Amino acid sequence: MSPNIHTYDVYSESIIKCAKLCSEQDLCCVASFAELTSICRIDKSENCSLATFSDTGWNIMRKQLYIPPSCTECFSYASSTYKVIEDTLNWEMARDNCYDLGGKLVEMETQDENDFIKSTLTVRNANITGNKIYYLGGFKFKPDEDIRWVSTPSQEMAFVDMAPGEPNNPNSELCLGAINYYDFQWIDLPCAWLNPYICEFF
Repeated sequence: MSPNIHTYDVYSESIIKCAKLCSEQDLCCVASFAELTSICRIDKSENCSLATFSDTGWNIMRKQLYIPPSCTECFSYASSTYKVIEDTLNWEMARDNCYDLGGKLVEMETQDENDFIKSTLTVRNANITGNKIYYLGGFKFKPDEDIRWVSTPSQEMAFVDMAPGEPNNPNSELCLGAINYYDFQWIDLPCAWLNPYICEFF
C-alpha cells in the first residue's frame, strides 16, 4: 500500500499510538498501521467517506464514517448503524436498552464488520489505560453449546474472533464482550458485570 497526496507516514510504537495520533488530528479520518515496519500512515483528506484499501500487513482504522440524522453519535457500516454507549450496565439491561432504542446488542457476523467495529473502538479508546470491555450480543443458551448470537440462538456463529484462551469459563461466564487488552477480540464474561456496550440498528 503506497502513500499518496492525502497521507503522510510517521513512526509509531503500536497500533494504539497510531490510533491516538489520528484521533488527535481533526483532518485525520483514516489511519493505517504496519506492524512489520511500525509505520503509521495518517490520512489528511478530511473526507471520512474516502475509499480506503487494506493490504497485507496493514491494519486500517477509521473514524466514524457517517452520522445518521436520527441517531446522535451513531456511525454506519454497510447496511447497519451502530451506537457505542459508554454508560455501564449489566448484559441483560444493556440488551434491553438496545431493544428500547430500536436495535440490538451488536452482532459481528463477518470479518469485515468485526474489523470495522474493532478499529472504531481502538480509535475511540486510544487514551484509555487499564482493561475495558464492551458487551456484544452473544449469549451461551445451553451448557453443551458455544456462545451464540441472541437473534439466532439456534445457529452457530458463522464468524468468531475469540481472544487467546477464550472462552475460559463456559459454565459461569455466559455473556460475550470485546476487550481492549486483546485489541477488542472477544471474551466470555459474567453477565452481572457493569460494562459499556454497542447497539446495532438496521
